[in-house]
Amino acid sequence: MKVWTAMTAALLLCGVLHADRTVWYVHPDSALNTIQSALDTCADNDIVLVAPGTYYENIVWPSKQGIHLISELGAEATIIDGSDTGTVVRLEGNIIDNSTIIRGFKIQHGHGHGYPGYDWWGGGIYCNDLASPVIVDNIITNNVADSMGGGILSANGASPVIRDNIITENSAVWGGGVAQWFPVSRPKIIKNEIYNNTAINYGGGIYTNYYSRPLIDSCTVFDNYATYGGSGVFAYYECSLKIANTTVINNSQPTAIQLWQNCFADLFNCTVSNPTISQGINCRNNSEVNIWQCSITDHLIGLNLMIPSNAIINYSNLENNSLYGVLNQNANIIINAEDNWWGDATGPYHPDSNPGGLGSPVSNYVDFTPWMLHWGVEETPIVKTVKNHDFIHPTIFRGPLVLPKGRKCRVFDITGRKVEPASISPGIYFVEIDGKIENKVIKVR
Repeated sequence: MKVWTAMTAALLLCGVLHADRTVWYVHPDSALNTIQSALDTCADNDIVLVAPGTYYENIVWPSKQGIHLISELGAEATIIDGSDTGTVVRLEGNIIDNSTIIRGFKIQHGHGHGYPGYDWWGGGIYCNDLASPVIVDNIITNNVADSMGGGILSANGASPVIRDNIITENSAVWGGGVAQWFPVSRPKIIKNEIYNNTAINYGGGIYTNYYSRPLIDSCTVFDNYATYGGSGVFAYYECSLKIANTTVINNSQPTAIQLWQNCFADLFNCTVSNPTISQGINCRNNSEVNIWQCSITDHLIGLNLMIPSNAIINYSNLENNSLYGVLNQNANIIINAEDNWWGDATGPYHPDSNPGGLGSPVSNYVDFTPWMLHWGVEETPIVKTVKNHDFIHPTIFRGPLVLPKGRKCRVFDITGRKVEPASISPGIYFVEIDGKIENKVIKVR
């Protein structure tokens, strides 16, 4: 049923519609009473507006661009139920980009059975083969995947925007809540609540593997369970994660965030606190993490670096980690853990280097001097003289500042204050590599 109603007019006023879009109105009591038939009927850039009710469907998204699937009264009133027979919503193909929107549904009772050779299907929503919709304002709950992604799975280059959703009570072998799979999926996971999800193996809340590049920003990841590790977030094999402004709390044993096999994570302004588990962040098999202005507290071990992994951690809170604030098990690498708060003004406890320290203990092979004398927001001190380096030829760049891996790098602004490379504003900066300022860079808008 194609309609132009007061609801259509309201959508136009709110900027959701363009005048040349057609609205297809789905209602349980009308001739157009299934979401699948509406999606199959509409053209590129049309809107499917769905009335309240429960729709028992396993939707296969058509190969069309820019469709908006929107509920009329929100997720509590509008349910898509997969009846435990298959994925609730499946999208495939690069024509489905960020102009495609799924908004305002409760997506439940999906079961990602898969088929031979493709048994990783997600339970709630499965984005495959570059399909990259915007998934926003939904409740994704009580879905199951026989392999990956109980709630949502992005695979084979799919890079959806997953924003402002509640993702809860989903389960899978890997990635109970959200998962990404080979190769190079780049989802944006923003402002979601991800909780009470279960992974039989790894990644209770979020799981990523094989070259994926997720952005996790402003999420709350809590009360998730994984049997073997990464109950909050787990990354495996050549992944690169940016995690910002995110809270990872009260997740299960044995680790909250785990990086495994050549993975890299950049954490900024995050809270990692899981009092009942042994490790906040675990890096193994040549993984690396950069941590800036985070709070990693209330574990047996705050940060555990297994041979031959590496880390930089600055201006962060590492208090109340009873065995180690930082444990570095690699004698060949000295960890930069300067300018952190360890829970006491006397600094971290080390039996040789700081036996009077009353803060969280620290292992050998960790450079923890100087440390912060109290925890809180304060002006970053001037730590480096840079005025004598104006002769260095500048490099002009846009976007992120890429620093050489395997080197000890720090970045300073023109006043000599240390700054976080991942969040610098336009301006002039100096890059110190292995203790020597070697580059002057200029970031432009």
